[in-house]
Amino acid sequence: MKTRHLSLCLVVSAIAFCVQGCSLLATRSYILLDAAKKKLEQGDFAGAIRDYSQAIELERGDGALYHLRGLAREIHGDFEGSLQDFDRAAELRPWDDAVFRNSVNARLALLDVLQHLAPDNLVGDPVLFRMQIVTTRILLIRDLDGLIKIDPKDAWAHGERGRRGLNWAMHRGR
Repeated sequence: MKTRHLSLCLVVSAIAFCVQGCSLLATRSYILLDAAKKKLEQGDFAGAIRDYSQAIELERGDGALYHLRGLAREIHGDFEGSLQDFDRAAELRPWDDAVFRNSVNARLALLDVLQHLAPDNLVGDPVLFRMQIVTTRILLIRDLDGLIKIDPKDAWAHGERGRRGLNWAMHRGR
């Protein structure tokens, strides 16, 4: 009986310690989020990205953190990094239309940058450059499809598909 009582005390103590530890992690995460928000408002995008990265280290399964860091990276001009974050956020939050909408905007910006670069001025292989454009367009279709799946009546998503020449027939291989 004495052993059982001691075990119960240890379990209760362990749970209390764990709850306290989780609370500290959550508090640190909120502090980092607040700091990142302030840095964004001040134009310190690199600092905000660092804070979001530290918050992600604490809570890897939080898709909202990846989404926020993706927005900061996009504003900072790091389209590749922002798209990686948006992809991870979409995996963790497949119902969140804001993630897909921001991913579409970042892919559109990247596509515009790529299409305005002259392949003749590139140091690398023009074929790889064109493949990057095609890959970006395919991923753009995927993100627009994600938006349309969440809200089939999303006029903006349908409009972007049509405006960019990304119609259903092209996507389905007809």
